[in-house]
Amino acid sequence: MIVRQHALQIAAVVRRDMEGIRRVSVVRTDGRPFFDDPGDTGEDSEAVAAAVAATVSYARRTGTALATGAIDALTIRGREATVVAQPLDDLHVLVVTCGPDVNLVLLGRVLARITATHGPSA
Repeated sequence: MIVRQHALQIAAVVRRDMEGIRRVSVVRTDGRPFFDDPGDTGEDSEAVAAAVAATVSYARRTGTALATGAIDALTIRGREATVVAQPLDDLHVLVVTCGPDVNLVLLGRVLARITATHGPSA
């Protein structure tokens, strides 16, 4: 189970281990915000949570339809930023917004370590 203190620790680890992080959020899969460390990105945390929850839900349905199994992470790349969303457990999704030039392989390793520590099997 993820609590606010876990989310604070997660945000601190991501920001410590990666350069170029703009925002770290943990959102609930029902579309409600749980924790938001917006950094220099000012979007409303409720809008972010709703958009991420809908996207993750759609990705899960797509994965089921294509028989790809559970999703590990979603990456949305744009010209000005990249967003990575990774389920933490059945109720929470970790969302990291970073610059477009961030090393996504390294970020994936950091997020995998976090998931191993705070995820459903931890």
